[in-house]
Amino acid sequence: LSGKPLKSADFEYGNTITVDGARVAFISRMTIQDALTQSRTTLEYREVKVQTIPPSEFSLANFD
Repeated sequence: LSGKPLKSADFEYGNTITVDGARVAFISRMTIQDALTQSRTTLEYREVKVQTIPPSEFSLANFD
């Protein structure tokens, strides 16, 4: 209601993946900052691989 952001995130791109034969920078770390409490959560991504995920995985029916 205040119009202020509740959270923000910073991304680091230290990984690379291959997509259609091309090397592409990919996220290696995401740090999420809570604007209200100043707490932080850091997610590190290692051994990243590309795979196909069927559209059915994104169905709201899966969240019952």
